[in-house]
Amino acid sequence: MHTGGDYPLPAEDVVITNENGYVLCRFAGKLELSPLVDVCRTILAACHANQQTRALIDVSKACGQLNVTDRYYHAEELSKFWDRRISLAFLCRPDQLLLDRFWEIVSRNRGLQTFMSMDMVTAREWLLADSTTERDALDHRGGP
Repeated sequence: MHTGGDYPLPAEDVVITNENGYVLCRFAGKLELSPLVDVCRTILAACHANQQTRALIDVSKACGQLNVTDRYYHAEELSKFWDRRISLAFLCRPDQLLLDRFWEIVSRNRGLQTFMSMDMVTAREWLLADSTTERDALDHRGGP
């Protein structure tokens, strides 16, 4: 396990950088439940280490996709440890995003500020928006 500053990175296919206004994680490994939970723990540590309240996880280069059950368990697991003060956006490929935005709904129902998008511009706009009203306006633009 290698490190990304003050926090260990869970795999060689994870790159975490401190951007202007958020922490960016690029995950290019196999998209499975356990590694994704580990990546989320790591990016949360990076947010705390860099005093950031926003995180963006790019899984668009990851192999595969999570099934509906794994999406539910990921949101459930995330709700157990994620800092509610930190907003979390995911950048996905179209084949990784369900039409009904299931993961996003489950995670939001558990009190998390989350968003899924198929394009980086919209993901960043949502993440860096100053108000809930601005975020609500962007919600429909991130995907199907």
